[in-house]
Amino acid sequence: GKVAVHEYVHIYTAAHQLYINADSFGGDWPIWLEEGAAEFLALYLSDQKSWLSFEKRMKEALDIARRLRSLVPGLTIADLEQDRDRVRKYCGLCMGQLQYETGQWATLWLVARTSIDVVFLEFFPSVYSMGLPQAFEKSFGLTIDQFHLEFEDFMASPYTEQRKLLTHMMYHGDKDVGKFKDGKFDDQETWSSTDGEKYQGEWKYGKEHGQGTWSSTDGKYEGEFKWGEANGQGTWTSTNGNMYVGEWKDWKEHGQGTWSSTDGEKYQGEWKYGKEHGQGTWSSTDGKYEGEFKWGEANGQGTWTSTNGNMYVGEWKDWKEHGQGTWSSTDGEKYQGEFKDGEANGQGTWSSTNGSMYVGEWKNWKEHGQGTMTWSSGGKYVGEWKNGKIHGQGTYTFPDGKKEVGVFKEDQPWILTEYDEDGNILSKFVNGERIKQ
Repeated sequence: GKVAVHEYVHIYTAAHQLYINADSFGGDWPIWLEEGAAEFLALYLSDQKSWLSFEKRMKEALDIARRLRSLVPGLTIADLEQDRDRVRKYCGLCMGQLQYETGQWATLWLVARTSIDVVFLEFFPSVYSMGLPQAFEKSFGLTIDQFHLEFEDFMASPYTEQRKLLTHMMYHGDKDVGKFKDGKFDDQETWSSTDGEKYQGEWKYGKEHGQGTWSSTDGKYEGEFKWGEANGQGTWTSTNGNMYVGEWKDWKEHGQGTWSSTDGEKYQGEWKYGKEHGQGTWSSTDGKYEGEFKWGEANGQGTWTSTNGNMYVGEWKDWKEHGQGTWSSTDGEKYQGEFKDGEANGQGTWSSTNGSMYVGEWKNWKEHGQGTMTWSSGGKYVGEWKNGKIHGQGTYTFPDGKKEVGVFKEDQPWILTEYDEDGNILSKFVNGERIKQ
């Protein structure tokens, strides 16, 4: 946990330090920086893993550092660099409080002046090539001696002013370079860019975190943020008037939410990574769909009801009726069977209010293949169909019992035999011409 991180920071900082060159570069690491920086970063990273509270532990460190100053007036972290053995003899255990607790706040002071990245990713690596004094001045804009004086002024300031340093980092982050002056912050809760982006709200560790409002030329988001991303409940309003109200995850609609447009379209239901996904209801001026969605499309079981009252109940694929389903109209027509790409395709049954019925194969909403049509008048055809017409081998039975058996072509007799109700041959058709017997 935290201890492992602390020790790893030592490994990291030591990797940028050549002891063989320490004298030529002006000395070894200050012990307050070596231990204070390691503990500071260990607490900071451990907090982000929810192992402990960075804010609480830093407050405790400040209390210890302030108590040490009251018990041993005039003792500073600079004394550690000048004569470590003297400090150890002078106050015993106070040496640890200087290099750890006071060192943590010295590190926080440097972070507040620049950033965490400057301290750990710029300063420490530059020591290897530049040496400690020059690297310190280049990274932080002041010499080590100047730092000692300014930090001591800070440690002598009122407790409330010292706490502002921690509060600002907790809720505004470590990226506000230049705002920390004379031990105080010029606080602000609004960030803006030259291209029109703007954020106003709560921060934590330099990230938008908590309640806030983010706007750009595309629109405005109002709601919850977590670590710089829209996370939780929020509302997005586009400049064109379209709106989403609901749950978010990493700047994507995720969870329960409602999207609506200015032209009357609306979706209410489940979302996943910015797409309609799960159970939901989509409506427009044309009608309403209720059912399953997958990655922004109607997929699975669902019901479509048109504004004119027509209805489809069944399976969908990418916003098209696909699979088993039932279509019905307000005038009593009904189809039940297979669909493909939004059309009746495969096996299905069609019926009407007058009693007519077709059972068989379909292709793009037309009888196609083998099928049986029974008319309300009493006629019946059993056989082949093509593009909605009787075509191929089949038998047509008239209401009076007569039959035509053979080949039909586009609803017309082509090569067939006509029988009376008793099975006697009445006539034959050859190439569409009737030949009487």
